[in-house]
Amino acid sequence: MSILKKDTFNERGEEMARQYQAKSWFKGLDRDGRRRRTQTPFFVRRRRSKCKDEAHQKGKISERRVFEALRQFKKPAWMRKIRMSCRAEDREGKDISIYGEGIGWIWLQVKSSEFGRKKFLRKYAWNPRIGVIVVLGHESSEDVWSHAINILLDIRLRLELLNVEADEVRQVI
Repeated sequence: MSILKKDTFNERGEEMARQYQAKSWFKGLDRDGRRRRTQTPFFVRRRRSKCKDEAHQKGKISERRVFEALRQFKKPAWMRKIRMSCRAEDREGKDISIYGEGIGWIWLQVKSSEFGRKKFLRKYAWNPRIGVIVVLGHESSEDVWSHAINILLDIRLRLELLNVEADEVRQVI
């Protein structure tokens, strides 16, 4: 085993470091010189940004405002039950569940902006049982209640029309 002098070791180390840095893959490039996509190691936890947490909190407050307004003021005669949706329903885009006599379960999706409403409708417009309400921060409980009731009445009318059409089709067949 040969013993290297300290100076010789430092020179070799510096030379190796220069060669290492000269390689393209060290600079985040692949062998063809294109930018390499870096991946976050599995042990690094990704945290939600503060912005998403604030938006999530704003959404929860809006949902609670609509729910409390529907419970606080007079319900239409056809409306039997009102409840906050469970987690599985929430993933499907349903925030508030309402059971109506003659129409079954209908749902409200609460949004805090018009952009969120449009984005939601692109995904779930096919479902006639889901209505979308936009709740702005300055609206009173009575305004929120009147908007929610109008949307629920629209859904009820839509479902009644669909049932009439379905009955007509059954009679023809």
